[in-house]
Amino acid sequence: MLKSQQQLEKICDSIFNHKNFNNKWIKKNSDDYNKSIWFETKLKGVPAHVIVHINIRDKNKAVAYFSVGEYRIDHNFCFRKEITFSIWKKNSFENDFFKRLGLSELEAHIENIVSHRKEIKKENDILYHKIEAFKRGLPFKTDLNDHRLSYYDENKKGDSISVEILRVYSDSPTLTISADSDLLIQLSSIIGQIINK
Repeated sequence: MLKSQQQLEKICDSIFNHKNFNNKWIKKNSDDYNKSIWFETKLKGVPAHVIVHINIRDKNKAVAYFSVGEYRIDHNFCFRKEITFSIWKKNSFENDFFKRLGLSELEAHIENIVSHRKEIKKENDILYHKIEAFKRGLPFKTDLNDHRLSYYDENKKGDSISVEILRVYSDSPTLTISADSDLLIQLSSIIGQIINK
């Protein structure tokens, strides 16, 4: 096992000091059962990791796992791939890492995620301004986990008004108002005036 681990260390060091890389990979040795070797880097705020360890079932082979992005924020735009390769073969290991594992496509994956993050930020900015516009009319409480804005008020007479805006993320949110008949009649009149302008 020690001999295999030393060979794997040698392979990894040669790969991650390769001239094909324009970015800096930081090496970390893990204390886990597999004695994994970790390499990590970050480009344009997007993390990438490569984890390599000896195959438990066959000490002559290694498993390499490549990931780009953070699933918590990048979801399906993350990239994940895993390969197995022999550590004692005589030919170059570059093909295993750069082609089979996909390290040569690192920058393309980064750009894809960066583009996705920009779109998400744009959507969130639009949503924020939409919510602020709603709040200029009424001091809504925000619950984006439930995709709704809610407002409740009770006057001195005991009459109450409840307003909910559902599907805030949607292009066609739904407004629900619960109040006494007199107030609803007034609101209907105001809505009618707006529509007929």
